[in-house]
Order: sequence, then structure tokens, then C-alpha cells
Amino acid sequence: MRDRAAELADRIRHWDREDVYELLSMVRELDSIAAEHFPKERFVDLSSLPTVPIPDLETGCVPYPVWAMDIHERCLVGDRELFVETLEDILYRHRSGKACGE
Repeated sequence: MRDRAAELADRIRHWDREDVYELLSMVRELDSIAAEHFPKERFVDLSSLPTVPIPDLETGCVPYPVWAMDIHERCLVGDRELFVETLEDILYRHRSGKACGE
């Protein structure tokens, strides 16, 4: 299991930025392996994921972290649970103030 976890961590760190759903799948699999077999180890730091440049967003207007974005402007987001959201949806919410309490 350690070899599989290390392989996934390496693939995540070298993700090609093509498909964020592929990244999400790898992160979930790694999380599952780590939770079951290595609960105290951290294999990947989400804040250092490969990504295409993400526009600056006012932190208070986006209610969860935006970890990575693929070339199709789909973003890996989430705090406790990771999911995919398009940049367009994030920016719409940001511009409309929906997440800013307006």
C-alpha cells in the first residue's frame, strides 16, 4: 500500500493540468489509502498542487479554497470535501456578491 500511495502522490505532484476530474480521483484514492493505512502521514499538500494560473479572488467572497484549475477552467475546490466547480461559476458568485453576504 505504501508503494501505491507514493505512486499516487507522485502522479498528483506531476499532474498535467488537463483534467481536474482525474486529479480529484487521484486525490480521493490517496486520501482513502492514507486514512486506512497511514492516518498520521501527509503525502500531498493541496496548496502546492500543479495548476494553471488562477485569477485572484477576494478570499471573503469565495467560501472555500480553490486548490487547482485545469486547462478547461474547471477548479478543484473545497474545504472538508473536495469537488469540481467551473471558474465561470466561481467568478459569477464572486462578482454577484452571493458569497460575500450581499
